[in-house]
Amino acid sequence: MIARAITAGVPFACFTAHETYGQAKWLHAWLEGQDIWYVMAIRCSDTLTTPEGERRADDLIAAVPPRSWQTISAGAGAHGPREYDWARVRVVTRSSSPRAMSCSTSASPRAHLGIASMRVYTQPGTSDPDVLQA
Repeated sequence: MIARAITAGVPFACFTAHETYGQAKWLHAWLEGQDIWYVMAIRCSDTLTTPEGERRADDLIAAVPPRSWQTISAGAGAHGPREYDWARVRVVTRSSSPRAMSCSTSASPRAHLGIASMRVYTQPGTSDPDVLQA
């Protein structure tokens, strides 16, 4: 579907997907090979490659220092502001690009309640609010 959209010249800024597609390692590799940036939900038990080796997403997020979390607004929602506590941890991508990183949103990062992990591949310098808006 994405390949057909590219062939047809359909403009899009990024690809987003829920956890089901976030499990598709071939899709990560294909998107990175096409240099299409993406935000895909992943399981907390998924492993990501860091310079130190393979680590589970939830272990990476648990190691984020409290000072590294920031509150970011995703805009107004039906029931008020949609604000998330957010942190990023750089991970290694399968391609030669340094763009991939793991991100987390949480209503309460210090208590690690409601954590959602995402695999993100973006252009260098993409801000956290821009990733969250995707």
